[in-house]
Amino acid sequence: MEDQARGFVAMLESCFSELEDPRNENSCEHLLIDIIAITILGVTCGADDWTDLETFGNGRREWLEKFLALPNGIPAHDTFRRVFGMLDPKQFSTSLFQWTQAIQDATDGQLIAIDGKALRRSFAKRTGKKMLHLVTSYNRKLCLSWG
Repeated sequence: MEDQARGFVAMLESCFSELEDPRNENSCEHLLIDIIAITILGVTCGADDWTDLETFGNGRREWLEKFLALPNGIPAHDTFRRVFGMLDPKQFSTSLFQWTQAIQDATDGQLIAIDGKALRRSFAKRTGKKMLHLVTSYNRKLCLSWG
């Protein structure tokens, strides 16, 4: 598992190598690649905002330390917000696209995209019924073969 995690970081480093870090090099406490990795992992696990990313990182710090440098620990939510606010959106978009293409190539298109939604107002507190959840999966290669 750790080898896969290191491979994930190596792929991120390669795909995001052209992304310019706009921060003052002398005052950076966190590596840009660590911030990006935690963000991608956190969002994949359901983080919706900067605070969620900090919470995700702190909750999985021991695991993240196995493959990220984290020289000053997990960045604060304000750090995530500030860094992403400074990044060039076009450069970031290009790097993110390169990363998704690299994943597609590495898996020979065998990835299955899974999306989950909580259906609003589908619960009933009085009767104890919990909210309904919908999970959708999509395999591009499978859909292309059906087309």
